[in-house]
Amino acid sequence: MSTKIKYNWTIFFLIKATDNFWYYADKMIKDILGVKIGKRVAVVFCLNVDAAKLTSDYPREPGAPVSGLTTLFYQITDPVVAEAKSESRLNYVAECPEFDIRRAEHIISFFTNNVLEPFTAKRYMLFTWDHGAPFGIFGGENKLRSAIVQPDSIRMLTMDNLAAAILVAFKGKKIDIVTMMNCYLQFFDTGYSLSSVAKYLIAPEAFITFDGYNYKAILGEVARNPDMPTRRLSKFVVESLIKGQHRHKMADLIDNDVAIFANQLKYYRILGELINQLAIKLSEGLPELYKAIHIARNKSEFIEGRFCVIDFLHFLRSLRMETGLDWNCDLLDEIEKLVKKVVVRKFVGSNFRDAISGKQQNP
Repeated sequence: MSTKIKYNWTIFFLIKATDNFWYYADKMIKDILGVKIGKRVAVVFCLNVDAAKLTSDYPREPGAPVSGLTTLFYQITDPVVAEAKSESRLNYVAECPEFDIRRAEHIISFFTNNVLEPFTAKRYMLFTWDHGAPFGIFGGENKLRSAIVQPDSIRMLTMDNLAAAILVAFKGKKIDIVTMMNCYLQFFDTGYSLSSVAKYLIAPEAFITFDGYNYKAILGEVARNPDMPTRRLSKFVVESLIKGQHRHKMADLIDNDVAIFANQLKYYRILGELINQLAIKLSEGLPELYKAIHIARNKSEFIEGRFCVIDFLHFLRSLRMETGLDWNCDLLDEIEKLVKKVVVRKFVGSNFRDAISGKQQNP
């Protein structure tokens, strides 16, 4: 890794757009290109796509394949070249049809050769873009659904493999933000796995549309404020969806069906230890606690019906009501207090309801 810092922020994307949602990936890239990035921010794309969908807007070498899966690498044109223009341009770097976006060793190569060497920065932000499952990405929507039943039956990039790729490429240095445009990735398991290699995780707990985040607002804010601290940018990513002049066009949808969180990962190891302690207490209390656990589970509404997902904190609050407020109250209090430190910004849609009080819960 080069030791000479060239940029304040390097923002890099792992995009798998190999199905009918290419329209949204193309729009995202063009939204970003509408921002004049400036001299202190770098943007890099790894784009896994069906070659037949590419237009002349995506520069390629003569004789490049016109069909079949391929992976292209682009970067935003040097601002010195684009200085007189109102928007940036894609600069073609390379194409590799053999690149497998689900293999850690290939991602390590992308991080090393296309991100770290040319765009060494003070801070780094990774975006992932595709379908998601509670612990994996880049598997395809139908296959990811089947992974719940047959987890060994498909190939995808697990969070452990993504963490390993970051660890190797960045040589133990944590990247600042991982932002996931993938459903079901704000799960504790994901954050726990990434906590050793990233400082913040931004992701939806359940559903997100392919309109995704407000990329133009995010990149514009970084371009205007390249010294922006990591925590502030993490909060802004969520705020740009729902607040004031940055209100995103998908805001009406997320007002109902989406819960997105910016979480600080440094507390996840401690939180994991507390959850283990809770699991031991619950196990030791069986079979006497079975009825209370069963009732608390049934009182926890699904935040996502297909996979029967409930919210952990909501379950704990229901469990307290069934076991009595004195049951391991110190441990439960400690878990809830720590979660408040973890979440630095959140948006919870109105469909995420607390079945007991009728008020919005905090997924």
